[in-house]
Amino acid sequence: MVRIKLPSIPRDWELKEISSLARISTGSSKPGGGHRYVVLDMGSVDRTGNLVAKKLTDDSSDVMRMGELVMPKDDIGGGQIIGKAVMVDRDDSYVLGDHVYRLTIFDGDPAFIRYAINSDSVNASLRRKVVGSAQLGLPRRAVEEQMIPFPPIGEQRAIVAALSDASAWVESLDALILKKRDVKKAAHQSLLSGSTRLTGFREDWRSVSLNAICRPRTSKVASDSALLDAVCVDLEDIEPRTGRLVGQSKLSDSRSGRTLFYEGDVLFGKLRAYLQKYWHASCDGVCSAEIWALEPLVGECDSRYLEQLVTTARFVEAASATYGTHMPRSDWTIVGTTKFHVPGVEEQRAIGTFLADMDAEIDALVAQRDKAELIRQGMAQDLLTGKVRLI
Repeated sequence: MVRIKLPSIPRDWELKEISSLARISTGSSKPGGGHRYVVLDMGSVDRTGNLVAKKLTDDSSDVMRMGELVMPKDDIGGGQIIGKAVMVDRDDSYVLGDHVYRLTIFDGDPAFIRYAINSDSVNASLRRKVVGSAQLGLPRRAVEEQMIPFPPIGEQRAIVAALSDASAWVESLDALILKKRDVKKAAHQSLLSGSTRLTGFREDWRSVSLNAICRPRTSKVASDSALLDAVCVDLEDIEPRTGRLVGQSKLSDSRSGRTLFYEGDVLFGKLRAYLQKYWHASCDGVCSAEIWALEPLVGECDSRYLEQLVTTARFVEAASATYGTHMPRSDWTIVGTTKFHVPGVEEQRAIGTFLADMDAEIDALVAQRDKAELIRQGMAQDLLTGKVRLI
């Protein structure tokens, strides 16, 4: 059995087996369809150790108490949830399901033990002990024998308070991002439909086909030796539903036959499985044959407005009319002739800028949230190993 070496700890800390801190038990499958209890089973814990339970039942067997931990012991996926732990936050609201362990803590702070179990070193150690192939399983003995760093109770509680504050910071940013996205979605729907007008615009909108305001680029790279320094974009480089470019194809990839695009174009994945992948090009470059590089026609369409247009339900519905069986693709003869109700270019520009500013605000919050999560992870690593002491 492969062992993971735990970090060194302060002299006044101990390394204790989980069996010396908690009693481990299992539950059974619970019927759904009720409303009294939330079932804690294999699908109730995500890979970050957060509670995601949704199944309800009226079965009152295996009712859980506040402070007990639940740990998935089986996984039919890649084993990412195995060994993670969540803590029950109230009495008489949850029941224990199947494919999980219940840890009833009798020594130490339950919240601290949860943080310790979910730490990188301890969780990696647990996951190294899984067995099986199609369905992975974590033996009870492996959990019982797992060692965790164990400081004095006062320091445990101080660590829990600090990490709880850091987690609350991340969660508050998550909630704010969700709220901002809901506001953006509402603004997007009302502005793109014309039900809400920005100040100063009164001209009537017109019904036009998409062909009348934009067109796909058709110019191809002639050879692999051309444009060797150009940004090269493939479908996997675009993050779904956010409009972010999160990668760039390797410079060594073949460029022959790729489509040229230019700054201000809107790149859109035309494979049916990738209809939510789009990007407002911030530079010139080349893209794969599975991406449309939509060129906004001068005097007819604003670039930022087009970026918002390709995310409307009407555009996605038109792009969903595909041809082919192995890898269905959108058909421009259908998409291009689809009618859209659009304002004049000046109002388009105002709408596009307004919504782009909202996107930028959300992006800034996401970056802040990611930074907060990195800080939280660093705090957990330092505090749970005693590298940083609070008392």
